[in-house]
Amino acid sequence: MLRDIGIKKTNALTGFFFGLSNLVVQHPLFAALLPVAPLAMIWVAFRPRLRPYFDLFVLRVPIVCKAVEALAMARICLTYKTLSESGIRVVEALESCSSAAGNAVYSRGLGCVVAAVRDNETVGAGFERAGVFAPEVVLAIKSGEGALGQVFGRLAAYYATEARHRVGVALRMIEPIMLVIVLAWVFGVALAVVLPVVEVLNEIR
Repeated sequence: MLRDIGIKKTNALTGFFFGLSNLVVQHPLFAALLPVAPLAMIWVAFRPRLRPYFDLFVLRVPIVCKAVEALAMARICLTYKTLSESGIRVVEALESCSSAAGNAVYSRGLGCVVAAVRDNETVGAGFERAGVFAPEVVLAIKSGEGALGQVFGRLAAYYATEARHRVGVALRMIEPIMLVIVLAWVFGVALAVVLPVVEVLNEIR
């Protein structure tokens, strides 16, 4: 229609929606598979080779990073507390914590702690050398080297509460973010419709 009335070039926004419309019309199978793309991306991200990169990326996303950190630390501290009360040695307990962390970044950090302990360093020094744990965690472990089970028990209780709070905050943020995305899309469609009309009026003048 625009070409028929002499409009040779449309604005970028209208051109984008025209292109999207052509894609859906000419490749309906691709358009039908498009909603599955996010699930496919998540599946790929959780593959063993890519999981460390995904976990590192998640820890850099605002708001989400706090929830992930709290969840990982709650798992680590609770696992260590349970194993320590069962009489498991420090190194074996830390290795089990590495498997239970649920995040490759913290698992690698605990690997550094295990290596430090095997080099006859203290657990607190290992946590500090890992460079991924919060300063308050390092300080608490350094201060309680003689009673690590109790220290990890207190940290487990703290991070369990923090995990519930931070996950709740992250979930509450989903609704306004989705609302902003939908509003931006609707506003873009409206502009894509209105701008060609303005261009037509300018051509007529």
